[in-house]
Amino acid sequence: MPDDPFEAAFQKVIRLEGGFVLHRHKTEKDVTYAGIYRAAHPRWEGWEWIDRGEEPPVDIVQNFY
Repeated sequence: MPDDPFEAAFQKVIRLEGGFVLHRHKTEKDVTYAGIYRAAHPRWEGWEWIDRGEEPPVDIVQNFY
């Protein structure tokens, strides 16, 4: 486990969210990526990457958290 408390918490969130994957849960109206729900955070800069068919850099996800 990382020594940095943020990194430890971030890794736990990513594990709980199933990793860096785009998915839709049947109870949600939009997609989620790495625990970031598009309907709740439509202006997150990572959606631009995803909309182009690319994976957002990890630092963009970390900056969200």
